[in-house]
Amino acid sequence: MEGVMEMANKEPRKESNRYSWAVGALSILTAGLGVVHILMRDVYQPGHPVRLLVTSLLVLSFASFVFFYTRTLSRLDEYQRQIHLFALAIGFPLSLVLAWAIGYFRAEGLLQGRDPRDLPLLLLVPYAIGFAAAWLKYR
Repeated sequence: MEGVMEMANKEPRKESNRYSWAVGALSILTAGLGVVHILMRDVYQPGHPVRLLVTSLLVLSFASFVFFYTRTLSRLDEYQRQIHLFALAIGFPLSLVLAWAIGYFRAEGLLQGRDPRDLPLLLLVPYAIGFAAAWLKYR
């Protein structure tokens, strides 16, 4: 019984807090680099060294985000996991509908100027909506 009480009184790991800050910073960095990449498409031709550098940084940033996000999820308690699960339960299906709709509207002549590389930025929005809904539900 004493072991259970010690576990209940234990403070949350500071390491998981550090990872959550890294996840937030990397998500902002990834979105920012995505926007910079979109803006640079009109300025530099494909294969230009500046554009290759931004693309490399974008890929590295997103890969780091995925790594730190999975590390953060593995260190959360059940309550926090439930919030993220709820956010994913909303965000993932909404992302599928959004990607499907964009594909069909593009085939119908709308959204012709958009590039499939822009979809990851649009897929972050449904997760943010799901996370906001989870935060409101579980606060």
